[in-house]
Amino acid sequence: MNPFEDAMIDPVAFCGVHKLANGVTVFVTSAHLPREGDPSPVKFSDGTVYAPSRAEAERIAILAKYLRVEGLDGENAVVVHRDANGTQFVRVTLRLSQETLAILDALDFAARRVNGIVWVSLPIVSAIREMSMQGRYQRVAAMISTPETRRSAPQDKVVLAAAWSVP
Repeated sequence: MNPFEDAMIDPVAFCGVHKLANGVTVFVTSAHLPREGDPSPVKFSDGTVYAPSRAEAERIAILAKYLRVEGLDGENAVVVHRDANGTQFVRVTLRLSQETLAILDALDFAARRVNGIVWVSLPIVSAIREMSMQGRYQRVAAMISTPETRRSAPQDKVVLAAAWSVP
C-alpha cells in the first residue's frame, strides 16, 4: 500500500529541505544522496552545503521508493533494429505511475507556494518530458553540475545553484 495515496501522508514531510543562499527552498527527493556522517555532503555553487541527518535520509529513502520511473529496466522496450551480429537496438519509453504523478503534484504545489524547487532524478524529468507533461510540473527539476565538476565522481560534484534541468 502506498502511504502517500489519497493524501494520507503529506509527501513534503518526507523530503529533505535545503535553503540556497538566494533564499530558494529545495525539496530533496533523491535517495542517492550522502548519508549522515558521510564526508562528502552535497555542495552547491552558491557556497551552501546539504548534509541530511540520519532521520532525514531515512524519510527521503521512503519517499524515493514511491517516486519510480517505469521503463528503466527495459520493460516494454521496442526493438528498433538488429545489427549483423544480432545486437538489438531498442527504444525505451519512460513512464511515471499514477501514484508517482500524484506525489509530484503535491510536491510541485508545495514548491510553488514557497517559490521553491523539487529536486528529482534526471530519469523523472525525462519521463515527464516523454509523457508531454512539462506544463503540469513547473517546479520539478534535476540538478546540473558545475562545468568544472561535470565529469567528477558523484561525491565530488558541485550542484549549479542557479540552473536546473526542467522537463
